[in-house]
Amino acid sequence: MAGAHNLNPADAGFGSFVKMWKPFFIGRRAFVEHEESRDQVIVRFRMSEKGVRRPETGDPVLDRRGKVVGHVTSCAIDSEGYLLGQAILPEGMTEPGTALYVYQLGGGTYLRSTAVMSYNLQNDTYSVPVGLGIGQVIPTPKAVFNLFIEPQWSVADKGAGWGQWQVFIGLNTQFK
Repeated sequence: MAGAHNLNPADAGFGSFVKMWKPFFIGRRAFVEHEESRDQVIVRFRMSEKGVRRPETGDPVLDRRGKVVGHVTSCAIDSEGYLLGQAILPEGMTEPGTALYVYQLGGGTYLRSTAVMSYNLQNDTYSVPVGLGIGQVIPTPKAVFNLFIEPQWSVADKGAGWGQWQVFIGLNTQFK
């Protein structure tokens, strides 16, 4: 399985098929080391409606708050006409029924909005920004890079020192 995401059978839920007891298991040490540090797994998902656009490899997967938590690895149509796919997600996001969202702008591109209100308790000043940005998820063999830029405009502010405009730029990296 390895490939660009450096996966092993246990990442996809097939760890019980690996025969660790066999005397000539050449990859035993690498398998055990990978398992000890594993924090992500392959999960299966099914789109809730028929006739929707197929997610592409690299499309970001988001949690209910809109945070990018993983990315799509594959997707195909099933015999009932629904899209079934697989995505790499943190182990904590693997419970059946967990609500996940896939941004389907294509090629790992997504929209985002994360403006956070700031309030200073000492002098009763605040700023409430609103923003809309764009990001790009770039999977590599060693890491997944998430680059984004988001201009934010202050819709309400009180007190000196708060800018009317700000630009939120970031790079998140998930090492494999």
